[in-house]
Amino acid sequence: MGARSNVIARVRTGSEVTSVEYYGRTITFPSCLIAAIQLALSRSEFAVRDLPGELDDVGKLTLIRRLVREGLVVVTGVA
Repeated sequence: MGARSNVIARVRTGSEVTSVEYYGRTITFPSCLIAAIQLALSRSEFAVRDLPGELDDVGKLTLIRRLVREGLVVVTGVA
């Protein structure tokens, strides 16, 4: 996995939600995901299992699937 190159996204966090703003769109997540989102959007390559925070494996996959569907993260290889 890796952040899609050339995507400009702004991450904003509040007490309850974290929002990702990009190309006129906004998606929101629980604020506890801020560290995982920041890692996913800042690295050109990472392993899903390495996402920080309290997410279990299913939660990590759910987050990454959403970021891929939104075009913010791409699959870079299979590990």
